[in-house]
Amino acid sequence: MPDEAVAILKSARLDATVQKMRCRHVSSLVWAELALEIKQSGVIVRTAMSRGQGIVEMFTAETPPCFGWQT
Repeated sequence: MPDEAVAILKSARLDATVQKMRCRHVSSLVWAELALEIKQSGVIVRTAMSRGQGIVEMFTAETPPCFGWQT
């Protein structure tokens, strides 16, 4: 997002909310594209926050150690 938009969102205390919404949108696109594979393998796709930043995670559902990615 442009710095100006981020500044406005932060001053309105909506930055984290918008980040979560954007990440949720990305995770729903991933889910839609890979639905069959996700269901068959039991992969977990979710959104989260880390150090004030929204992230999308995708991990194996196996017992630890789990493998996956965050972005």
